[in-house]
Amino acid sequence: MCDKIARMRFVDVKLDHLQMVVDESGKNYPTLRKLKVPLGLMYKYAIIHEIIPKERNLVEYLNIKNAGNPNTYNRKPFSKAEVKRVWDVKDSNIYYTVILMLIYSRYRIGELLDLKTMLTIAGVNDKAIKKLHTIPQMILPLNSLPSYGIL
Repeated sequence: MCDKIARMRFVDVKLDHLQMVVDESGKNYPTLRKLKVPLGLMYKYAIIHEIIPKERNLVEYLNIKNAGNPNTYNRKPFSKAEVKRVWDVKDSNIYYTVILMLIYSRYRIGELLDLKTMLTIAGVNDKAIKKLHTIPQMILPLNSLPSYGIL
């Protein structure tokens, strides 16, 4: 990622060089954060050992907020018409109820599966009950859990 500045002397690296590395990387924010942290440590070391003056700490001004991942998947929430369609057919198949639970509780599928595991293996604990209460009662009334094989 830093190939363009790898052969430069540390004191010759300017903010434009660092910003170019960030902008041309095509990486997302968390990845660039992992780059910015060690760069910050390098500049801190250079300041402590008087390699550069304190006012040359360029990492402070490095902008990683505009980072973008070209492979990102644009997720769009369900439209009102799509949600209504799921409500209309929810009684025909139990899996439509699961879809409604995911929509309204904002769980990811892995979290919902963890919840079922937490309830069946560890028994009903406080953490599981708190998670269950975040699922709207109109979708999954708590007294219906045994009929779904969860309790």
